Amino acid sequence: MSSRTTRPSRPGKKAQTSGGRKSTRRVIVPGQVDAPAVAGPSDRNTWATRIVGHTHETPESLLAHPFNYRRHPGEQRDALRGSLTSFGWVKSVTVNRRTQHVIDGHARIEEAISKGEGTVPVEWVDMSEDEERIALAVLDPISAMATHDDAILHDLVAGIAIEDEHLRALVDTLTGQFTVDATDPAALATGDRTTLETMTFNLSSRQASIVRSAIEKAVDAGHGSSSPENENRNGNALAWVCEEFVRVHDAERDRG
Repeated sequence: MSSRTTRPSRPGKKAQTSGGRKSTRRVIVPGQVDAPAVAGPSDRNTWATRIVGHTHETPESLLAHPFNYRRHPGEQRDALRGSLTSFGWVKSVTVNRRTQHVIDGHARIEEAISKGEGTVPVEWVDMSEDEERIALAVLDPISAMATHDDAILHDLVAGIAIEDEHLRALVDTLTGQFTVDATDPAALATGDRTTLETMTFNLSSRQASIVRSAIEKAVDAGHGSSSPENENRNGNALAWVCEEFVRVHDAERDRG
């Protein structure tokens, strides 16, 4: 005998529909998928397999977790959209069979709804509500704890043309590079020209973020303006930041 389970409504919201499209949502019940055996509490030497199936579901039918605490800023949204546009789906969203709550993939689901995607790939897991909450709390932070080898990362992306501007910006940030305004020396004022130099150096992701922030703040404060010496906005801003450091450093040295 087959059984049917009704999905609970989104808290505080009616079920979403798109253009009258019927949901293909299927709640996983025994017999619908070949679920692997789940290791019990006594099987301490075996990692439990909680994955019980894979389906494709309409994104509107998936239930956002009421305790999803993650927020996705515009820069991340742009990179995510660029990834989905460039590669398509390479990772399923994760939903708990027992509660029907999404555990991982909220942003991808929202992007799919915005674009009008018909279905999204879903990986179903079987977890208790307490386990589900812990997973929601720690899965992303565990991934974020990883560090990277700068040299290997540089070799990984070297020579690869990345068409999507947002993915390219993300890779530039990861490899310690940042985009500067191109300056044509021929466009500089005639007469005695200052020799322009190109400086290249490697930065960690953290250092690159600091340098980028310093340049942006200096530009916003008006210290990136073009001058006969240099028409490059970011170059002028970075030079001002360095001049300020030298000025403060020398003043403190003189006082000492």
